[in-house]
Parts: sequence; structure tokens; C-alpha cells
Amino acid sequence: MIPLSAIELTQKSSEIRITSGNDELDAMCGGGFFRDSIIPSPGAAGTGKTLITTEFIAGGLKAGERVLLFAFEESREQLFRNVSDFGANFEQMERMGS
Repeated sequence: MIPLSAIELTQKSSEIRITSGNDELDAMCGGGFFRDSIIPSPGAAGTGKTLITTEFIAGGLKAGERVLLFAFEESREQLFRNVSDFGANFEQMERMGS
């Protein structure tokens, strides 16, 4: 482990915006999320974290982007099952190499 204070942070910051997958949220965020940013989705159960993440993934795939999802409280199978309620098929997306 290395403390951040010992590391020089030199990575560049992108000004390019990408869609959140939701037009209204994009408008609230000034045109979408910044490319190459980490977008945490904190909140209590039932607040829409999985739904907004699903929209973000679908929006990225529609735009030809690659997507990486870190899920900490649901197994892969639970996540795949839960997003099917939103009409998403993560298993198919995964098979496509996204």
C-alpha cells in the first residue's frame, strides 16, 4: 500500500462527455459523465443504483463503448437476474464481448 500523498498524480483529465444512458440525467450533468471517470453509485436498497447502472451500460454499448462493472453486493447471477426486470440482458452483452 502506498499513500496517495507519496504519489504524484499526473494522469490527464478528459473533457469529453459520454452518455449516462439517460437523456434527463445527461442534461443534469452538463452533457453526460466525463470519459474515463469512476462513477460511484452509492445509496440504500431500492434507490435505483442498479437501474441507472444498467442504463449507463446500455448507453455505452449503443455508442460502441466497452463497459466494466464492479459489483460488490450482488453475485454475477443475482445481478444478471435483477437487470432482466429492466429489460436488459447482461449475459447477452457479455457474450458480445462488451
